Amino acid sequence: REGVALWTHSDAMAAAAAADAGDITVAIGRPLQAQALEVPALARAELSTVAAWRTHELRVVGGAAWPDEEERRRLLDDLRPSKDEDARLQALVRLRSLAVGDFRRRLWDDEELKAALLLCAKDTPQTELLASQEEPQTMRVLALGVILNLLAVQDNRRSLLKDREARDLLLKALRKTQGEDVNARAALIFVGVLVAAVRAESAKEVEDMIKAFSAMVKDEDALEENREALFGALWSAVSSSSADALRLWKNPLLSEAVLQAAGEEEESAEVKASALGALWAFVGEEDKIRLRVWQEEASRAALIAGAQEEQRVDSRRNAMNALASLASTPELREEMWWEGAKRPTDAEEGEGGEGEGEGEGAARNV
Repeated sequence: REGVALWTHSDAMAAAAAADAGDITVAIGRPLQAQALEVPALARAELSTVAAWRTHELRVVGGAAWPDEEERRRLLDDLRPSKDEDARLQALVRLRSLAVGDFRRRLWDDEELKAALLLCAKDTPQTELLASQEEPQTMRVLALGVILNLLAVQDNRRSLLKDREARDLLLKALRKTQGEDVNARAALIFVGVLVAAVRAESAKEVEDMIKAFSAMVKDEDALEENREALFGALWSAVSSSSADALRLWKNPLLSEAVLQAAGEEEESAEVKASALGALWAFVGEEDKIRLRVWQEEASRAALIAGAQEEQRVDSRRNAMNALASLASTPELREEMWWEGAKRPTDAEEGEGGEGEGEGEGAARNV
């Protein structure tokens, strides 16, 4: 958001490429080469930590890297709250370097490491004061970044949904009082976890996650990119063959949030397009949900307005695709054709050929 930092490391790239060749040992000793454009304060803080990093031996076996037990104990020791901040930050950077490939799942399954990581990501008595003064919370943001990296694995996202401590930590980090940098990282984590939450078999299991989603996308003060990403995540989740779209649409926290963003005239173009994409996903497969969605006046209004010529291309595309999906249900075709117009009587049809009726049908006009 604030700038772009490109980090490259030829040794690490070579290690990743050679991982399938067998057991190799890679010495990563040089600091990451940094080429930055308007690097934000957080990136600079992380970069200075990385620059202080000394040679770290990694054993790469079949794509997964894990130091020996002694190194694991050192990591746990350095992450303890009694250690100074620099030692804990460097431990987090080392942990982040390990969170690659299939090894992410093994790290998340390590209960001791996970507990230490969550402790680094928790708020402190000084959190709200630091946030109000816009002071950096490097420890928390870096720890949340490691969690984000670990949750690239789908099994880890599912596991987090069952971990009450991790879920509570994430939901608290989303509160405005926690600070913008913390909110931004937590929102990225939430986007990934939302997909797993939407696919959960029981809505009650993830009710707090759905409530958090609804609150975030309806929050006018929330960052637009976060709201756009959340609707994008919902779009992806509902598009999955494993998602029960009808059950999800019946949840007013989801359907009302989508319709509000998709139909609001003053909504940003990016958020509106993403919300219309989610609406398209809901009507993509089954006649039963198409009938239900079309019956709602807010759905019809949002789709017809979104497809108009003055809308941005991506909004129009998503709205038109949704209308096309709806029109594939035979029971809806005539109703869609005359939406917004007075149907002609039999006599009018006989006199005027096709018979337009009074006013142009909105769907026909689109």
